[in-house]
Amino acid sequence: MVQSYSRWDTLDADVLDIALATAHSGQVLEDFLETRRILEVAAVALAAERGSERRLDNIRATYERLEEAAKATALNPMSEAHFVKAHAAFHGAFFRATGNVTLIKMLEPLQKALQTAMQALVRPDHHIMQTLLNHERIMKTVTNRDLEGARAAMDEHLAASLVYFESIQTP
Repeated sequence: MVQSYSRWDTLDADVLDIALATAHSGQVLEDFLETRRILEVAAVALAAERGSERRLDNIRATYERLEEAAKATALNPMSEAHFVKAHAAFHGAFFRATGNVTLIKMLEPLQKALQTAMQALVRPDHHIMQTLLNHERIMKTVTNRDLEGARAAMDEHLAASLVYFESIQTP
């Protein structure tokens, strides 16, 4: 018996992979972007407010790896999977920096699924270098403990991701 899309476990990477190959792919990606916006805007503010120096250093280090992966992918699109992994690690660093163990555990499946969903959005010739600039701003506002700046930077980044997503959906 085939279940309706609303009953699919899109946090399961295998189910998500299949969902992205169906007519529901647009809705799945839009749902992921909306979920990220709800959670990550708050998470970066918490990370800026109470992240330890070690965790803030980890955010800086994951940004450096993201930057390297973005540059490699811009030169060689075959490096895209490395960028997707570095991107998920960068965003995951904010959740860890909050120090909220429940939030971190709750978001583990989302982080794994995010890597699968991101593959549908990353296109080296369009998006990666602009995304990198957004991520640098997020990293700097969080590591400078600028709560409002971090919220604004993440919200703007995810809003831009939604605009980008909508632009690639248009035939």
